[in-house]
Amino acid sequence: MWDDAVGVGMPSIFLGQHAFVDAGHRVRFLYPGRDNRKYEYQGVELHQFRFRWPVASPRHRWLHRITAKIYTWAFLPAAFTAAYRSARDMRPDVIYGHFYPAAPVAWLLARLLRMPNVTRMYGTFLHAWLSPWWKRILKFEEALAFRIPCAYLIMTNDGTRGDDCAHALGTPAHRFKFWRNGIDKSVYQPDVDVDAFKRALEIPATDRIVMSITRLVEWKGVHRLIAALPAVLDQFPGVTAIIVGDGDERRRLESMARDLGVASKVRFVGAIPHSQTPEYMNAADVFVSLYRVSNVGNPLLEALCCGRCIVTLSNGATPKLIEHGVTGILVDEGRLDELPRALIDVLRDGEKRRRLAAAARRYAVEHLQTWPERTAMEIRLIEDLVREQGRRLGR
Repeated sequence: MWDDAVGVGMPSIFLGQHAFVDAGHRVRFLYPGRDNRKYEYQGVELHQFRFRWPVASPRHRWLHRITAKIYTWAFLPAAFTAAYRSARDMRPDVIYGHFYPAAPVAWLLARLLRMPNVTRMYGTFLHAWLSPWWKRILKFEEALAFRIPCAYLIMTNDGTRGDDCAHALGTPAHRFKFWRNGIDKSVYQPDVDVDAFKRALEIPATDRIVMSITRLVEWKGVHRLIAALPAVLDQFPGVTAIIVGDGDERRRLESMARDLGVASKVRFVGAIPHSQTPEYMNAADVFVSLYRVSNVGNPLLEALCCGRCIVTLSNGATPKLIEHGVTGILVDEGRLDELPRALIDVLRDGEKRRRLAAAARRYAVEHLQTWPERTAMEIRLIEDLVREQGRRLGR
């Protein structure tokens, strides 16, 4: 349920399962791994089934695409076999297919066992492949997830335009739930000791901090921040960039910083547990998010909640969340040469930085849901679904 170590990665997967446990339900979560093993984590029954298939690094684009497609099709029989065996002794009331490879597995199992299935998606890369129509063939597996029959398709509203994809692919509107993630509003801790934080990372006390918190993969765009640093440091030397996260791109990014001569002004701290996020987020003077598809992920929501000055890209549905010059600064993705100037502007202008930060905080307080509020919506939806299923089957 986590990308790496416990507490590191996407909180939405774990919190979504745990909320059902807190509501008094039994949850079993199946996932592929090296071995067959069963254990419990905070009330969730975790069943790992043996399935390993090598997928090439995204740096080798075509090899990555080919091996990823093979993985998806090889996953289907392995996942179905494991899920069928598990369901026979548990007899669940509803089956979730998390991410698009699991959607057909959940549907087939639900048909055999005569129970409802739910497709759960956490954003999508499909929008750019919708037109012309033949491009969808190249993303057939992901497009299929929108067409698989299900009681509900629950899609995270992360700005990647999953609602447009659902409409284009004919997902029935009454079955489509397009919900933004919740956030832990306790992440806002304005009394963080910034001086102690800087000393721990050997950052000069007078430096401004530019922060990026994300998984280090190519499409997350951290290389764009590093590429902008030489021009920023030329005009504003008193800045240090902190890169929080880990992934396939880390070595390349570290090498890039060395090659550009900015390594001394970049701190790669690796992945951190979510319990440490408040310390990092509240120490930042500027929060930067430069994803290629959209930037409406949890790090940006948390930056809003913490009242940070945000610099991000105007892509996907990001402009629906960030109002340029009011709750943050938007840079056109086709004008990345303007990114250094945007950073220099807010680093130099303390008044502007504080104004943007205060507006971001107000927006978060007024508009963003907490995780309990968000998960309560899903729990009510599924409980009603199971009750209706029980009435229909006379049980």
